[in-house]
Amino acid sequence: MSSASTALVVAEVRTRYRTLLALGAGALVFELALAGTYTALGGAAGLAQSFGKNQPAFLSAFAGGRGINIFTPSNYVGFGFVHPLFLVLTLTVGISIGTASVAGDIETGRVDLLYTRPLHRTTLFDSRLGLWAGAQAMVVVAALVGSWIGTTLTHDLRGVSPLLFVRIGVAYLPLAAFFGAVAFAASASSHTRGHALAVTVGVASLAYLVNFLALLWHPLAWAARVTPFGYYTPLQPSGRIDVTNVVVLLVATVLLIWLARWWLERRDLV
Repeated sequence: MSSASTALVVAEVRTRYRTLLALGAGALVFELALAGTYTALGGAAGLAQSFGKNQPAFLSAFAGGRGINIFTPSNYVGFGFVHPLFLVLTLTVGISIGTASVAGDIETGRVDLLYTRPLHRTTLFDSRLGLWAGAQAMVVVAALVGSWIGTTLTHDLRGVSPLLFVRIGVAYLPLAAFFGAVAFAASASSHTRGHALAVTVGVASLAYLVNFLALLWHPLAWAARVTPFGYYTPLQPSGRIDVTNVVVLLVATVLLIWLARWWLERRDLV
């Protein structure tokens, strides 16, 4: 890493560290609090009594699965990692850093100072990718730690296997990486952060809605496999990692990053 790109990363960290710490703390507290609600709601028996023996289909769809009992301890913990608030807290990392990576430089006029020879255009881009990867992992790990602490403090959840958190982390990071790559690709092809943000949020919102409808309405079940959320299934046996889903998301991420770098090398930055 060159001195210029190192200085840029340091400046980015100084600018964003409060936001990143807040997102990490928010994710940790949310997962910790969610685990604490399990006993307060009466555990599996209390939740089943409240919602009935036949779990409403919208609850399964909301939890990212079909026909899965989310009231069992491991599934309740997994539900915390598909909850919209968790998704917002964690995906904001990639969206905020990614959308500002190129479009932010153009919008603020810094492009003439940063993208100059002999420094290659993609050097700065790659430095921000590294910053985003580290920040994204930090926030997701904070959420996993919060959930683990919550399970150890909650009597009804103490039997949850630690492997569950490993599997969720391995399954979720590729999904977060995909949407981060969408943000970088949108920024590399935009002139304003607003446009890049609109594209990224639009893709994420549409993908979430399509996946939800696919899980809720059986004739539309096939549509789940055309959205990135269809390749993220936290409500599964704790020791199982779906390697195919992980590979699909990682391949899509690599292709998007390659496309963003390719476009950045050829576009007019003025």
